[in-house]
Amino acid sequence: MRSYPGCWVLPGGGVDPGEPLAAAAAREVAEETGLEVAAASLRLVALWESAFPLCPDTFVAAGHSLKVHTLMAAFACRVEGEQPPLCLQPQEVDLAVWLSAEDVAALLESRLSGRRRAAGGEEVEAERLCGVYPNGLSPPEGLGLAHHFILTRWLEERGGGAAML
Repeated sequence: MRSYPGCWVLPGGGVDPGEPLAAAAAREVAEETGLEVAAASLRLVALWESAFPLCPDTFVAAGHSLKVHTLMAAFACRVEGEQPPLCLQPQEVDLAVWLSAEDVAALLESRLSGRRRAAGGEEVEAERLCGVYPNGLSPPEGLGLAHHFILTRWLEERGGGAAML
């Protein structure tokens, strides 16, 4: 992720004016990964509200204002058969990996180990994915807090499948 180097997140982005949320999700997945996803096949998994700074009272008391306030809508869908090859958007995506549901469960408990094959064939140490960003690695890597929450919700309701980071 360009704004937080080393942070592993799900594909996503902004909603264009008048664009339905599911259509925006399908568009962003296609733009960032090359995967064509039908908006009608998406199902809402979680909502995450985020504000920056995290402690607005302190920030406002210092004479500043709220800088960013967002609501993230996370969707899931199935990719049938083998995971297709990805065509990553280099301006926004450095690397992508497919993880099984079992890998996601291990990731969320910071016990994922070994190596995973990234798009393009590069091997990624599983430790780079674990923990909430920034983790103790140098340079720091890990999963964004919102994405940790989203993947937890996805595991709670899933019927199998894999996730892409």
